Amino acid sequence: MFTFLRFLSSHITKFRLNISPKSNIFLTGIALVRGRNFTNLSRATMLQSPKIASQSRCMASVIIVKHDHKKFFIEVDGLIAFLKYDNNNGVMHITHTRVPTKLNGHGIGKILSKAALEYAIQHDLLIRISCPFVQHYVNKYEPKFHKYIL
Repeated sequence: MFTFLRFLSSHITKFRLNISPKSNIFLTGIALVRGRNFTNLSRATMLQSPKIASQSRCMASVIIVKHDHKKFFIEVDGLIAFLKYDNNNGVMHITHTRVPTKLNGHGIGKILSKAALEYAIQHDLLIRISCPFVQHYVNKYEPKFHKYIL
């Protein structure tokens, strides 16, 4: 245990660089690492903690999806990610999804896609998808929505 504490105190800045300053991943990461046998772990393995993907990639604790006329959007640190759609004759036509480069890789597009698809189902709308990202999302993660897609 002494070796781990020495390692932790000497490399703590490197560990903190891998996480978002607005999250509590640091404490969670320590809790996940604490119960392990450290004699068999290499330095690189320790720096990869936490192991849970959703913890290591999250940006904020709570993400609020807002719905405006023909648009779903999420605002994070002054940046806006959005999904645009048209609603004609009981058909929701998803046309475009845009996530700022700084927010890429954090699942924001997936959250927007899921919100739009669930909105369509709740309001008894059929779905037409022109956005390649949303089409990929449905094919890979949400095949249950195929029965609602035109």
